Amino acid sequence: MHLAFPSRERVSLADLAGALGVGEKSGHGSEVLPLWLEGRQSDITDYCLNDVSMTRKVYLALNGVYPHADS
Repeated sequence: MHLAFPSRERVSLADLAGALGVGEKSGHGSEVLPLWLEGRQSDITDYCLNDVSMTRKVYLALNGVYPHADS
């Protein structure tokens, strides 16, 4: 992360995924509360599942496995 973003102490999942070329996030955590208040729990589930999938792809890319692994 420090090689791709040397001036940052922390790097977002979206930025890291983009730098590694493994995809894009489907939203932002700040959107979850409004979705909940609108009763759109299935959209929250989709958002969270996308984040987990993206995190896995980032992990695999950092370990030299992605995109050849079954994702």
